[in-house]
Amino acid sequence: MRPPRNFQQLAVAPRVSACCAMIICLMVLLAASIDADASTARRPLLPVPSSTDVDRGVFANPGNSVPASRWDGYRRRLAHAARVIPSGAYGKLFDAGGGTMVRISMSSSYSTGPDDDAALQTWADLAGSMLHGSELSRLKVYMAPSDEVQSSRFCGRDALGCYFPSSEEMIVSDHGESGGPSPQAIFAHEYGHHIARNRSNYPWSASDWGPKRWATRLRICQGVRAGRFFPNDEGSNYDLNPSEGWAEAYRVANGYETSSWDIVANIFRPNKQSTAVIREDVSSPFRRATVVWRTVNFSPKLRQRELGLSFPLDGRVTVHAKGRGIDPDLSLLGITRVRRVIARSSRYGIRDALSNDACGYDSIRVRVRSKTARSGSVTLSVSRPVG
Repeated sequence: MRPPRNFQQLAVAPRVSACCAMIICLMVLLAASIDADASTARRPLLPVPSSTDVDRGVFANPGNSVPASRWDGYRRRLAHAARVIPSGAYGKLFDAGGGTMVRISMSSSYSTGPDDDAALQTWADLAGSMLHGSELSRLKVYMAPSDEVQSSRFCGRDALGCYFPSSEEMIVSDHGESGGPSPQAIFAHEYGHHIARNRSNYPWSASDWGPKRWATRLRICQGVRAGRFFPNDEGSNYDLNPSEGWAEAYRVANGYETSSWDIVANIFRPNKQSTAVIREDVSSPFRRATVVWRTVNFSPKLRQRELGLSFPLDGRVTVHAKGRGIDPDLSLLGITRVRRVIARSSRYGIRDALSNDACGYDSIRVRVRSKTARSGSVTLSVSRPVG
């Protein structure tokens, strides 16, 4: 009797089915093994370490300095990102003290347990212990293992933490590294960026130049113009970036000192006076310029007048003039040990105005000159940063 035409297919089919079944079984076992290994490798979120000298930020191995790139990953590449923290991350609002609520979330890479909220609360307490103002309530913190922090999604290679200014999100780890700063020190550094994000240094960016009083004291404006400071430079000039200098100075102002100072240039290292300025920038931030009004009179024999004003903070000076019977010319003088004309305006008509981004002067003077020998007056409004 001849076998059916499809005998070979019928004979092979059971063997194929058996092979498929074996492969599926192996895949299931492999997946189970991977899950078991992953669950074994996962660990719970750690609370804030105790406040020993090392925990306060002292290098565990002072001879092994940590490169600047490992401190921070202040991220501008996602400047327009609405959210960086994964939407499925566990977290909630915690009381950081005084009724101020802060959202603290944790990575799914951690194992979960009944002590998670207690651990997260310690990080909220740490945030509340920093020098802070109302900006604290806008902070969002994401706790993650260091390998996740250093991933391309978050802070990048070798970074110990980072801050995203557009979404006001901080990414930090719950443990430090041998030879590196403590988790609290990294937290304080990144919170320094959050402070700057919520301060004004008009017409410049406080995120890039540091807050107003601190930047004035350290002569950031003059340094930028002279090519000594490099705002926004997270690369070869990281140590001369005022944004990082501010964050480091803020960290030290919070008590998280290190045994060496090689992350940013020594000029940023705070002393007693600059620490007082940091505290003032945090607790009583600069908000807007102050405007003064003056009226000066002229006669055929008195064609030039000057108005002197203090200039305690670097920033924009704007002058508006309106003549009554007078066509005024304006000059702005910066005063240190010498008088220097820093801006001029000579428009035709009874109105004139000028503006200048001034820095490094002890005081300023507005010079008003009448184009003609006539009697009249000029009303001046002068806007300048004061406090």
